[in-house]
Amino acid sequence: MKNEVVDREDGTKTSNPNEGIMNSQTNQENKEVIFTNTRNGRVWFKSEEVECLVCTLNLLTSDAHFLLDKGYSVGEIMAAVKKNWAKYSVAPNRVALLIVLLFVPPPDYQSKLDAHKRFRASAEADLISFGLR
Repeated sequence: MKNEVVDREDGTKTSNPNEGIMNSQTNQENKEVIFTNTRNGRVWFKSEEVECLVCTLNLLTSDAHFLLDKGYSVGEIMAAVKKNWAKYSVAPNRVALLIVLLFVPPPDYQSKLDAHKRFRASAEADLISFGLR
C-alpha cells in the first residue's frame, strides 16, 4: 500500500490522509456558530455570513454584502424572514421586501392615534371659539 501525501493548511505535507479532515472539524468547533439550518442540519460559522445568506435565502452575493454592510446580522435577517415568511415566500422581489422589513421601522399606531385625537380636540376647540358649534 502506497502512502498518500496530503497538504496541510500551513503548507507542509503529511502522510496521514485523515489529518486534514480532523483539523477542519477541530477548527469548526472553535468557531462561533451564527446559524443552524434545522431542515438539513447545516451549521454556518462566523466567517461564512455571506455564504449563509446566499445559500439559505438564494440571494446574490452583492445583495448579501449590502444587507450585512448596513449592520444587520444573519440572525436578524433570518428572524425577519421567519416572521414574514408568508410575504417573503411569494414576493417577486425578495431583496426589496427584505429592505422594507429591515430598514423601515414598524409604524407606531398609538402615537398616530394620540396625534389624531389632539388634532380633533384642537379643531373642535377652534370651532367653538368661532361660534360654529
